[in-house]
Amino acid sequence: MEKVVKNLELSIILVNWNCGQVIIDCIDSLIETIKKTTYEIIIVDNDSKDGSVEKIVKNYQNIKIIRNNFNNMFAGANNQGYTISKGKYIFILNPDTVVTENAVDNMVNILENSKELATTCTLLNSDGSIQYNMHRGFPSILRLICGVLYKKWSFFKILLPVRNYLLLNNKFDKDFYVEQSAGAAILLSRELLDQLGYLFDEKNFPLLYNDVDLSYRIKKAGYKILCKTDIKIYHLKGQSTKKVPKKSYLFIHLNSFLNYTKKHRLVFDGWITRLILFFFEIKK
Repeated sequence: MEKVVKNLELSIILVNWNCGQVIIDCIDSLIETIKKTTYEIIIVDNDSKDGSVEKIVKNYQNIKIIRNNFNNMFAGANNQGYTISKGKYIFILNPDTVVTENAVDNMVNILENSKELATTCTLLNSDGSIQYNMHRGFPSILRLICGVLYKKWSFFKILLPVRNYLLLNNKFDKDFYVEQSAGAAILLSRELLDQLGYLFDEKNFPLLYNDVDLSYRIKKAGYKILCKTDIKIYHLKGQSTKKVPKKSYLFIHLNSFLNYTKKHRLVFDGWITRLILFFFEIKK
């Protein structure tokens, strides 16, 4: 890995919570594939108990590590990493990713040599197929309900709200502007974040919807997120969130969406979400 230098181009932030070998593979892929960009890797560890952070300390030099004695969740931990970052660009990257050759260099090159201030790429499953359900349109209560139906019964993919929300009509063969970029891999200019005022809203969205909120704030500020489809990153998907029980995850999801509707004044969606949560409480 390149040594830290003045005028550092890129800060890569990884949040670790018992990610084991997965985060090691991610770090290795970064070190092996970034050839043209000066960078730093910042690991924020959320009180892992699996020995992963000790392995990182032992085997890698020049990696900055913040060790929490509690789980500061995804948003809070990324904010910690952002606070100490020095790069001109900030790469929010999930630890369950493997970057491909020149992927990071090419993403940085886009921001460096164009008017774009935010970019992402095509996410792939481990078998190389396109990973849908990550980059999306902005959510609405109708889109969420249809998305749940599609997840349970794939037949519902014929519904237009499902196809538009999950970008199922997109073949990822041409670059496009995405409304909601997955927080799994998004590159941001510090210039943009300075205008937004902060990275993630950890108070309202500690685990979920932090990337949705960020994307929406980018739109409100008058900017777009470019998805470069020829740049690809493998994403194992949900290595941390899958540890959360399904019922708890559902309530976190609904409450996060409710906070989203409050913050961005989506009145109708907020009232329907309150009704859904009310009926869930009755059924307990």
